[in-house]
Amino acid sequence: MSTTITRKLAGLAAGTALVGGSMFAAATPAQAYSPNPDFEVHTKKTGNCPDAKGCHIDDEIDGTNFKKDEGGKGVKIDLTSDGEYLGKVEFHPRGENLYVYDNARDNDTVYVTVVHYDNDGHPRFKGPFKGAAKMDDVHTNLSYDEGEKVEIKVWDSKKDYGTDLIAEATAVA
Repeated sequence: MSTTITRKLAGLAAGTALVGGSMFAAATPAQAYSPNPDFEVHTKKTGNCPDAKGCHIDDEIDGTNFKKDEGGKGVKIDLTSDGEYLGKVEFHPRGENLYVYDNARDNDTVYVTVVHYDNDGHPRFKGPFKGAAKMDDVHTNLSYDEGEKVEIKVWDSKKDYGTDLIAEATAVA
């Protein structure tokens, strides 16, 4: 074989290997947390919150303030791993707002679903919602009837969504 043909074949083989390798690397999803993060659930009956200040819960990002909402129950779920604050999930009854914060910058996030039950007892799902890839929140305005119970479920990964539950809590809109 001539030197020119040998060089072209070698270059083609190297280029194919690089393209194949880069496609594999790009297709690889972020790894799920293993083990799952630790969590702590905080709830506040928002009918008891003062009008002006609301009910406050401290955390490492910006704190949480639930505004007064008669009959509501706010939920905040803090997520940590090995002492590192990964983020938080909040459901605010006033306005039925869901916030998902990702604080870790670790190429991973959590996925959140909100479940409520219709008049016949059938579950109705919203989500999954995921945290942002930086220390920002993803805010979603949900629409529920006043006094409606909603379940907040935090999952480890989109791939394992529905099977790898990290935390759950019940709020009231």
